[in-house]
Amino acid sequence: MKKKLLSLWLLCLYIPLAAAENKNEAEPLLNFQFIRQPITDIVYALSVYSNIPIVVNKTVDGTAQFQFSGNDFEQAFDTFISLNDLYVEKKPHVWTVTRVLVQPLGEGRIKLDASEVELRTLIEYLARETGTTVTADILPHVTTSIHIQESTAQEAITLIMKPYTDYTVSVHDAYLSIKKNPAQAIQMSQIPSYMLDIKETGGLFTVRIQKGVLQEILNSLFKQGNREYSSFVNGTQIIERLDFSGKPFEEALTYVLEQAGAEYTEKNRMYYIFPVQQSEIINNLKREGKQWSFFKLKYKNIQEITPLLQAHFPNLQITPLADSSGFFALILPDSRYELSQWLESIDNSRMSIPIKLKYIRTEDLLKKLPPSVSSSNIIDAGDGNSFFYVGSEERRDSFLKDISYIDRPHAQLRYDLLIVQYQSTDNFKWNFNVAARGLKPGDQTLISGVLGSLLSLNFDAISVFGYQFAAKLSTAMGTSEARIFADTMLYGLSGQEIKFQNTSTYRYRDSNIDPETGKPKYTGVTREITSGLMLTINGWVSGEGVITTTITASISKRGADVTMNTGNPPPTSEKIITTQVRSQSGEPVILSGLKQNEMSNVEEGVPGLSKIPVAGLLFKDKVKTTEKTEMVIYLVPHIDYSGDDSGNSKLRRDTIFERLVTPHLAKH
Repeated sequence: MKKKLLSLWLLCLYIPLAAAENKNEAEPLLNFQFIRQPITDIVYALSVYSNIPIVVNKTVDGTAQFQFSGNDFEQAFDTFISLNDLYVEKKPHVWTVTRVLVQPLGEGRIKLDASEVELRTLIEYLARETGTTVTADILPHVTTSIHIQESTAQEAITLIMKPYTDYTVSVHDAYLSIKKNPAQAIQMSQIPSYMLDIKETGGLFTVRIQKGVLQEILNSLFKQGNREYSSFVNGTQIIERLDFSGKPFEEALTYVLEQAGAEYTEKNRMYYIFPVQQSEIINNLKREGKQWSFFKLKYKNIQEITPLLQAHFPNLQITPLADSSGFFALILPDSRYELSQWLESIDNSRMSIPIKLKYIRTEDLLKKLPPSVSSSNIIDAGDGNSFFYVGSEERRDSFLKDISYIDRPHAQLRYDLLIVQYQSTDNFKWNFNVAARGLKPGDQTLISGVLGSLLSLNFDAISVFGYQFAAKLSTAMGTSEARIFADTMLYGLSGQEIKFQNTSTYRYRDSNIDPETGKPKYTGVTREITSGLMLTINGWVSGEGVITTTITASISKRGADVTMNTGNPPPTSEKIITTQVRSQSGEPVILSGLKQNEMSNVEEGVPGLSKIPVAGLLFKDKVKTTEKTEMVIYLVPHIDYSGDDSGNSKLRRDTIFERLVTPHLAKH
């Protein structure tokens, strides 16, 4: 079998890590170009670049051509997988590339996808993944593709072997067997004992061999491939059967030599073929004139430079030290100086500078990096708001410009919140009358007295809604027609959700009625009922200072407690309002409609006489009252620049006369 050191023939792989300084230039961040390279080498190169462990299993072979230009690595990788009929299993710690994908569907059924995989390899892989025992005769050396949406492993194997009529799949109690038909074997004995058909189309070979002589096979294969060879194996060997198509020259040669117990090496465009037992001869050819030399790395480790090293020196055999600080290389003496100079040009220290963020966290920056930097340029310092930048000075300057735009504080919002509960009954009427007269300086005391109940509030109702509203609200509060449910200020950052909750929680134990005693029997399960007001606010500040606020208000109420009668928690009612408004800083938002109706029975009577049995009914009466309540929410969002509201209440009190009275006095 062919043995050679993995070489990454990255003929044209360049990955510019920085965006163009001119932001108007649409230069891509990623460029990959692989020209007819082994798939295993391409996957390894992509793994090294992305720092993601990516491996290939034994089902993957052959070469591929892949070109990609874009700025998303996962998109590039998925495109490569799709274009080459491959599949990938992405697990948290490793990605596995395969040509066969088995997905369990439950109850012993699977979904199977296989593309251009050798028949024997497909059967072995399917048996291993599904835990199915399979015994098989020698299977034909062919590739196959199959896609099954749902079946059992036995059904899948039977379907895979269906095109090969000279084989029979038998299902036994504990295993499956694949055997060559005896009748077909007799028929095969009647086929001419010799067949040799080798064709080349577009660099890919199709081989059909039946009892072919090795020497004749090699002559035909190398003639079709326009190559030269020197053989040290017995050319009279008979290749019993070989049948495959669509393989490149070296892969086709490997299949032929596998049956002959030989392997090859290529030197100066000449192919040397040796028996496997004489593989040391191949090694000596590879080492002809070369010597082991040691190279020390000062700043970088071997993993960092391996892709570039193998791209510049593709036939170089290296053995790294355990600590990755250097390596031994099998190299010609004349090439040692060239390698030393090349290592000196790339083995330099990486300049790093510490950068401390003012307002955002390092993890937030890493989630949304600017185009001037990649994650490989940033090393987290571990304290949450600082990191080390590693990269060129030019890219660092561009990055610092981007940082100055990103590292800014989020706008802080202040919400002035006033929640008023209005109530009225069907047997109470309240009329509000206003008498107007000329104002005089002595009215300053009158104004403070009329609105005194509002001046103690944090919410500046006078400035927000005006004097008339404030006077009505103050009067309603004095007659108990309005009650302040909440008066507070809430603070939050732009885009941050904040909550206000004023609720009561009631706990009930589940119970069942004992059929024997008719009394409730508690089960030990406790349920909770929460009633009251819940308010959720989420504000966002645009670049023009406009505040977009999403508000959700809900009010719930517990019904009559009927637990003792029914054994169940009481019913509840709930009303919810959700709205989104856009306003300037300081513009009020009013939410109404959270209404509830309550009915109550009040017994009135003459003291003493109403207590007389039977006759007392003449001296008392029952009054049915319907009470209507409405919860109104007044919210004023502000863009807060100082966060200091001390003295606002005193300022409102000291200036109320100047704001409401003085302008009218000036007219008289």
